[in-house]
Amino acid sequence: MKTNRIAGLLLATIAACSLQRATAQPLDLTLYPGMIYTNTFDSLGYSTNETIDGTPTGTPGSLAPEWVCYTNAHPTYPGSIVGLNPAGGPLNNWTNSFLGGFCNYASYFDYIGGTNWFTNNTPTTVNANVLPAVAAAFPAITNLLTQTNAQNRCLGIRQTGAFGDPFGAFVLKIANTTGFHNFSLALDFMNLDGTAQRQTIWTVDWGVADPVYYVPTSFYPIATYTNVPGTFHWFHTNIAFPDGTINNISLPAGAPPNTAAVWIRIVALTPSTSANNRETFAIDNVGLSWASGAGGCTPVQITSQPQPTTVYSNASATFSVGVAATSPIFYQWYKDGNGLSDGATGSGSSILGSRSYQILINNVGTADAGQYSCQISNDCSGTVYVTNSTAATFTLTNPPAVSIGYLRTLVNPNASYQATNSSVFWKVTGIITLLTNTTTGNTASYYIQDDTGGVNLFVTGGSTFRPNLGDEVTQIGFLSSFGGVLELTSDLTGAVPNNNATLVQILSNNIANYPVAKLLDWPTEFRTGVTNANAEYNKKGSIVIMTNVFFTNTAPITLGTANTFLKVTNSSGTNGFIEFFGLSTNSLKGKVIPANAFAYSVQGQYIGSTFGTEWNMIGIAKWEDIVFSPLTLNIARSGTTSTITWTAVANTYTYSVQAASSALGPYVPIANALRFTNTAGFYLDVNAADHQYYRVTSP
Repeated sequence: MKTNRIAGLLLATIAACSLQRATAQPLDLTLYPGMIYTNTFDSLGYSTNETIDGTPTGTPGSLAPEWVCYTNAHPTYPGSIVGLNPAGGPLNNWTNSFLGGFCNYASYFDYIGGTNWFTNNTPTTVNANVLPAVAAAFPAITNLLTQTNAQNRCLGIRQTGAFGDPFGAFVLKIANTTGFHNFSLALDFMNLDGTAQRQTIWTVDWGVADPVYYVPTSFYPIATYTNVPGTFHWFHTNIAFPDGTINNISLPAGAPPNTAAVWIRIVALTPSTSANNRETFAIDNVGLSWASGAGGCTPVQITSQPQPTTVYSNASATFSVGVAATSPIFYQWYKDGNGLSDGATGSGSSILGSRSYQILINNVGTADAGQYSCQISNDCSGTVYVTNSTAATFTLTNPPAVSIGYLRTLVNPNASYQATNSSVFWKVTGIITLLTNTTTGNTASYYIQDDTGGVNLFVTGGSTFRPNLGDEVTQIGFLSSFGGVLELTSDLTGAVPNNNATLVQILSNNIANYPVAKLLDWPTEFRTGVTNANAEYNKKGSIVIMTNVFFTNTAPITLGTANTFLKVTNSSGTNGFIEFFGLSTNSLKGKVIPANAFAYSVQGQYIGSTFGTEWNMIGIAKWEDIVFSPLTLNIARSGTTSTITWTAVANTYTYSVQAASSALGPYVPIANALRFTNTAGFYLDVNAADHQYYRVTSP
């Protein structure tokens, strides 16, 4: 069972995040005569007390008042301030993939305030120019206790699909820049979770307060950073703000107290890519420098052109243009030479950002395909400067229809067969092979199988998706991996516009085509810890069957609503595991596994797990799929016809009938893949021999 990875995390995050806000107040540059501002975020505090000196009676840690964290931050919208309240320790763990929020993390480098890197709670000096020395300390700092007691802190975020991915932002607010220019920003970007496989683009942009709303209504990018997935990564950068960007900006007339004339953001404006968990991202060691003087005015000039894009139907398309110029800067986007405006297009799609550097078209259709360009202008001392971007082509496409067996090849055998790409969408059609949903909250988790293979069908925002066993379903989704299980994921929440191209659609019930179970080889495909390429590519995610199964529980076990994992063996003493899905309440709840039970056959989903030992498990959701008693055959003879009857497992089991002229065999199959809609199994052997012996097997 996979618990809900999204629903419920947001509220828990606010309670768990270890950030306390000081009174919000923009940065006053006049208080820094040296014209250099620095922040190492060590004021957040450390130890379970989250105090500046780590003691219970010390000064409580807090986030500097000029820094604010936002969600829902767009190119034309500042977003929503995240309420940050103090919480007791331990402080946030780099690798806690279930926590979504802005967090107080241990850092791993600090060159501004001196080196206060801690390894096993002992101060360690690290030369600022010798990064390998920092890397050597990674094994120690991944320990949660060490992280909690590290004085060197940083401001971070753990993104989830419901929090900050995309549109999470760290914001530095500046009261005004009147009389100052030549700004330069230095900071560290850090990926703190070396296990995360996703990739996020973080944009550094800036905005100035609108004279009516007193917050920026447009932001302008100046630099980007893309994290390096699958590794700890530290990147230091220096970003120059040309004159004509944030220099000599005054507060709008009538602005209320604590209004910031200039905002500098580090923001995720696009969804993360690839599969599995998102990274723990943080910033640290921020430095801002400037010089006296008003600076000059820069006429508008394009630094990067819109790029062509191909997207799926109902997804989102984005175009952006890079500009260097003195603000205010004016944008106007065009499609095929016609000016665009925000809002509904009349063809099912909608537009956001038609007058910003980045335009977003949501729920795209055929009418949105075409050529997109932008006109940009500004004013320097009464002279208006105008320039036009090149046109970029938007092409609409549909996800390719593929077999599930093909999807199972898109994995990395050197990384527990995890999905290798989660940005490409695929379309499959297959049969639902699992009786019930196996996850919680606003999600759905089933298995879908076609003639070539099976895969976990996972739906975010899928609380109303409850197919029946044997339903034929079409799914459009992207591959991901969770705990060793390959998933095809559809996102119905609408939170990520690009994922609106995904869907799940029940076509009809086709229980008659329920897949025939694949027989597992216990030593090579089911034994605990074994990894078998043939099984991973051709059997995982499918319905499988094992015969002659010995349960090892020494006392009866009553199944409940929690998942139950039981170790089983074969006659040779080779171990394996069976998982009883706890949410299968109608079929499993209250059923009893006898002590030291023996099952003639066990049929279920062939699943994997990378939690702890890498297991190959059979997942059971239907009690009838465990056969504790041998089949008893009844044979009636009428003329030359033999009628063979037995008690069958309805719908999901298939049977083969074999015949022989001697009780010792050899037995020859005379019927295969027999399936029944009820428990009345039967076969008519017409023109049977006078002396005939029969046996019935599964599958």
